[in-house]
Amino acid sequence: MDAGSFRYIFEAGTTAPVGDELGIGEMVAFNGKAYVRSTRIGTPEYYTTMSNTHVRSPAAFAIGPADASPDICAKTSHGGMTFTSAINDMFAEVNSTQKCPGVAFGGLVTFSKFVGVAVAKPTIYGENIFENKSTYFPYPPTELHGVRCMVFGVVADMALAEAEGIEKLDAVLYAGASGAGGSGQKATLTLHAHCVTLRDTCVAKTPQEIQPIDVIDCFHLDASSIVSSFELEVFTIKESCAVELGVEHSIDTCISEPIYGNCSAWNALADAGA
Repeated sequence: MDAGSFRYIFEAGTTAPVGDELGIGEMVAFNGKAYVRSTRIGTPEYYTTMSNTHVRSPAAFAIGPADASPDICAKTSHGGMTFTSAINDMFAEVNSTQKCPGVAFGGLVTFSKFVGVAVAKPTIYGENIFENKSTYFPYPPTELHGVRCMVFGVVADMALAEAEGIEKLDAVLYAGASGAGGSGQKATLTLHAHCVTLRDTCVAKTPQEIQPIDVIDCFHLDASSIVSSFELEVFTIKESCAVELGVEHSIDTCISEPIYGNCSAWNALADAGA
């Protein structure tokens, strides 16, 4: 996928050429760039964040085109809530006026406490990653304080979506991927979001102003994170998600250079919160 064709994309992905799946990891794309936390074990890029103008993904949720207009813009009225509570409140407010079983949301979020996780092994082996946490998430979550992020994700009332005949959401809203790090629970997921952490020097006021130099690392955003403030573009989901099959072609003959950031963050993979 050409990241420049979409406003937001997230799920698993890689910037490697066709045929090389070993780098598939946490991915989010916006402003014409895809950011992937590489899972290519045994190489210098392992668990660093790669960027490229193109991304390949076995399954992704995307908003397009690049200039797509949100249905609603949402802002926090106060901070101190967990990410789960803040997004659930936002969804409840949107649902009360828009009558939709789900929304996609993307924008800038400041966290007083950030908790992020990432797979350490490519998800290409047909295994349940939450039943094999010791190999997919061998390290504790990364915890940061006072950090600003670009976040994109989906929240939905899955029972309502099913009742209204909306399909394909379970490709990104699956059991186990939303919860707090280390909880060990496997409840039905209604929330899933990925993000990149931003440098203190980043002056971007919207995701569309963020440049690769502003980005430190890519994460699955843990639901236990505490929100200080957010400004989100919200897109309502009222029908089944489209399935599009792209034409396979080589994106590049070499792997893009990693973005070097906070080394301490690279050493913290995750217990995904199952």
